[in-house]
Amino acid sequence: MSRKSKPKRSKASMFLMLALLFAAGISFIVFSKYLTPQQDFSSKESPPPQTVGGDAKVECWFFDVGQGDSELIRIPNEGEYFNVLIDSGDAKYRDGIVKYLKDMGISKLNVLINSHPHADHMGSMAKIVEEFEIGTMYMPNLPDDQVPTTAAYEKLLDVLIEKEVRVEALNTDTNIELSNARLEIFSPKPNEVYSNLNNYSGIMKFTYGKNTILFTGDAEKKVEREVLDTNVDLRADILNCGHHGSNTSTTQEFLDAVNPKYAVISCGLNNDYGHPHEEVMERLVKQGCEIYRTDKDNTVLAELDGENITITKGHPFVDSNK
Repeated sequence: MSRKSKPKRSKASMFLMLALLFAAGISFIVFSKYLTPQQDFSSKESPPPQTVGGDAKVECWFFDVGQGDSELIRIPNEGEYFNVLIDSGDAKYRDGIVKYLKDMGISKLNVLINSHPHADHMGSMAKIVEEFEIGTMYMPNLPDDQVPTTAAYEKLLDVLIEKEVRVEALNTDTNIELSNARLEIFSPKPNEVYSNLNNYSGIMKFTYGKNTILFTGDAEKKVEREVLDTNVDLRADILNCGHHGSNTSTTQEFLDAVNPKYAVISCGLNNDYGHPHEEVMERLVKQGCEIYRTDKDNTVLAELDGENITITKGHPFVDSNK
């Protein structure tokens, strides 16, 4: 039966699927109707990991996926890269981002993170799970009545189960193991309930040596305030601005706490939302930030050696399917 003719899942069934995925962080669910035989990623048919030189730097790619968001962190370790993908852009970029990653020689994503379940952040995620070996997937655990029933989200749940991917909740209790680096989760708190899905976004701080990057998804003022109240160290060299540069985010108080040297805004050229908003741009300029925008600068690359950061722009955008 084709997807178009499938009965729409109820909220209860969607919640059950999520509960199964998250339960005890298990990597498979013993319900035969959902399962395919376990895949052997150690087989000779799997492409070898890309090797790197001893002087390789951490790469953080801020992909140009139009009015969406996607970042890739590549951490050199023992001659290989440890790959972390945060979000994936909208579904129309699914083939383009898969090609982009494969052209880098990537066959495995050690960590896959969906900041929150909006299509511009996870629309291509199912295709990515289909095409790559996935170490662990992290995503917010939502209340039953807020579990999306969109085709993109249902497809993601289906493929996670089919490929028996280990799935864990993204919250402040989560410990994400990285190679030679650290990723701290500052939001959301476990069991926190918000009326706006944007606010389930994980605010996360990546640290490599003395270099730091703060990722904020679409977290809005309410969550920024909650994180500020915890008195965690938000200082970061690079701020990936919240909600595509919307005035819903990047408040002056939050910006003061982060005090970034560089700001990166992921947004689409001439988008319907007016992102980035003028007020946010004014705050960033006043703060003295060096600003990069994917709508004007295409894909942006930050290279970190633990002491210094080099940022280049004008890297290829991700092709869309339209």
